[in-house]
Amino acid sequence: MINIDSLSKTFYLTRKLSLDALKEVSFEVADGEFVSIMGPSGSGKSTLMSILGCLDVPTGGSYRLGGEEVSKMRSRQLANTRNRTIGFVFQSFNLLPMLSAWENVALPTLYSKKKIKRKQKAIEILEQVGLGTHVRHRPTQMSGGQRQRVAIARALVNDPDLILADEPTGNLDWDTGIEILEIFKQLNRQGKTIIVVTHEEEIGRMGHRILRLHDGRLVADERLRERDV
Repeated sequence: MINIDSLSKTFYLTRKLSLDALKEVSFEVADGEFVSIMGPSGSGKSTLMSILGCLDVPTGGSYRLGGEEVSKMRSRQLANTRNRTIGFVFQSFNLLPMLSAWENVALPTLYSKKKIKRKQKAIEILEQVGLGTHVRHRPTQMSGGQRQRVAIARALVNDPDLILADEPTGNLDWDTGIEILEIFKQLNRQGKTIIVVTHEEEIGRMGHRILRLHDGRLVADERLRERDV
């Protein structure tokens, strides 16, 4: 699914000052893998996630997603690829407080070219993540774990092939975080490709592989277990 070859990203802070956030990073992620990206603060995890999610483009190297060269795409092409292929789950949930759970979940469908019944699809997915009785609740009426389940449902509403999760358990207690990771594992067993950024070793070791970054470089690619078949 993903092929990264010699990927680099440089941020130009001033005319004479620059920051190399990623340096010649190369790896592949196959369909149906569950991969964790780990590393200390400033290692390049967030920059890499932004590029994987088509929110940013590299300054060097190649990024192929599903056979398409993403690194040369223009803004509109990136947006179409994001909406068609990728679902995002964020640490801070990023839910709109004035909308109900189903309305938050249905938001990505506004930009989709697929013809679907928005409310029906949103409610079906909320039921899948265990929130069938909370479809009309607003985020302020739900716990952190429930809000993260809404965020996962929103990531799934356009049926993406790839789920990107940035510190999805960072604002949750340990037990709730494990419950959320079990949802990701179930989605992975259903065929979704999952990439999780985390700083928690126990969380990172729940997938098939760990990619470790340090100072913008990929320093380790650890195979933990084979994919479920």
